[in-house]
Amino acid sequence: MQRIACPERDDWQATAGNMGFVFHTADGERYWDERAYYALTLEEIERDIETPTGELHAMCRELVARVVDDERHLRRLRIPENFWTFIAASWKRGDASLYGRLDLRFDGKGPAKLLEYNADTPTSLFEAAVFQWTWLEQATARQIIPRAADQYNSLHERLIARWAEIAKGQPLHLAAMMDSEEDAGTLAYLEDVARQAGLATTQLDITSIGWRDDGHFVDLDDRPIALAFKLYPWEWMLREAFGARLKGAGTRWIEPPWKMILSNKGILPLLWDMFPNHPNLLPAYFDDDLAAATLGTSYVRKPLYSREGANVTIVSGGETLVAEDGPYGSEGFIRQALAPLAASLDYDVIIVDPRTAFASPERFPSVPLIAEWPDTALPPLNVDRYTAFVALTHDPKIDDPALLHALARDCFYIGALGSRKTHAKRLDLLKAQGAREADLSRIHAPIGLAIGAISPAEIAVAIMAEITAELRLPKAAKAQESAA
Repeated sequence: MQRIACPERDDWQATAGNMGFVFHTADGERYWDERAYYALTLEEIERDIETPTGELHAMCRELVARVVDDERHLRRLRIPENFWTFIAASWKRGDASLYGRLDLRFDGKGPAKLLEYNADTPTSLFEAAVFQWTWLEQATARQIIPRAADQYNSLHERLIARWAEIAKGQPLHLAAMMDSEEDAGTLAYLEDVARQAGLATTQLDITSIGWRDDGHFVDLDDRPIALAFKLYPWEWMLREAFGARLKGAGTRWIEPPWKMILSNKGILPLLWDMFPNHPNLLPAYFDDDLAAATLGTSYVRKPLYSREGANVTIVSGGETLVAEDGPYGSEGFIRQALAPLAASLDYDVIIVDPRTAFASPERFPSVPLIAEWPDTALPPLNVDRYTAFVALTHDPKIDDPALLHALARDCFYIGALGSRKTHAKRLDLLKAQGAREADLSRIHAPIGLAIGAISPAEIAVAIMAEITAELRLPKAAKAQESAA
């Protein structure tokens, strides 16, 4: 697997607008970004992504079959007791599901890891199924990517076929919070593929669904809603005024009630318990489980119910890197092993630090550690022009010999943490040890792209972005970017 930088289409925004993809930019920040793509071999797609996806899906279904008959698990997932039979009946009837989205971490070197499963209200459909395919066709025609390039992408055709299979010609209602551009865009696309499957469709806001005393949910024309797709979380549905009527109504919901189990982050520790040490799972435990301590001081803490990363905390080496605000968490949390950023960007990370209090396995799980001084540790590593070197200790006794070694070995990227004042002093010390001015100019300091980074997590992103730019961008483009 490779991440390959490429030019974006100069008219991509106009193309997006013409296709109805109006949420490509959110709050002034790119949501759609085509300045790089991932190239994978067919073997990687079939063996490392498609096969594990199928296996994880089967494992999730096996978990549902167990949970619906186990009140201990249902209580652990904080699912309201008065809906347990509703969920179990949905599963045992075989109520159909349209789709779900497994979020995987894959670096091309090890097995794909399940981060979480968006089983109830996943979006990203239009941009993945349609706009990404349009990019492939146009990027190929404009020689941005190789002519032989293809996509592992049959979402559009499969959605049409699945709608036909689920509905069997029955009219379909589709509902969402229509004031959300992303939700409205996703709903419009799902309506389009349903119509291509031959279904008669009606679209409405979730708040426009009514109730009739004969036991039916109805639309604005008082027509019974027999089959409904809802882009609205089940846990919210249960809390609505009409929630108590869900059990007695004749409406068939897509996604079905049993998806309440899989849309809960609590499935991550339950899966780990059912399939311990499975290569496609990360260790995970409920927050109040004593076994959570085995994750050490590096983990991700997630609420059982959460949307778009709200109330998620990332901890590395006991230090909080990210702590998102939000309304979730009252039901409880889980902890999941941390998958580090640099490794996910396909870099082999090695830490050299003689200070064992800092460079400990607890702080950096799954990362090779060398507790030696740089003059001892670095020569056997054979760093070279394919190596990115980052000095982070703030200790000249450690950083300076290491920087001299990196310069001598012509590492493609050399960076050092510290202010401009600190770096000026560092340059004087390195010059005194014989370093040449031309070599010293190669050291990136202050380190990282200038994105206004303050927190450790933001600084890490800035550093990795600068390393990637040094690796991928042509020198002329970097010079132009620097001048700008």
